[in-house]
Amino acid sequence: MEADLHRYYGIDYRDRWRRDTRGRRNLTLRMIWVRVRHLPRESATQIHLNGGQIAWGWTEYLLADLWALTARKRHPHRPTPPARKQRDAAIDRERQRRAARKRARTRRARTT
Repeated sequence: MEADLHRYYGIDYRDRWRRDTRGRRNLTLRMIWVRVRHLPRESATQIHLNGGQIAWGWTEYLLADLWALTARKRHPHRPTPPARKQRDAAIDRERQRRAARKRARTRRARTT
C-alpha cells in the first residue's frame, strides 16, 4: 500500500507521523482511506484485494459479453462482478467492530 500511495499520488507514508507547524498530522487516516479506495485496478493493493488478479474493467466485461454472444455460451474466465454495496457493507461492519473493540478496551482501562 505504501508503494501504491507513493506511485499514484506521490505520498510519503511517513507523513502519517509528521506534523505541520500547527501540530496537525500531515497525512491522516481519512486521507489514506480516500486514496486507497480509489487506487486503479492495476495497483498492487487492488490486485492483492482481488485474490492476485487484476480486476476486470468495463472493456473486459464487454469483450466477454461479445464473446458469449458469438460462442453462445458464457466466457470461461468471466468473473462474477463484485457487488459494490456488499463490499462496502462488509467494510463498514469491520469498521464498526473495530470501533466497538476500541471502546471496550477504553472502558476496561478506566475500570482497572
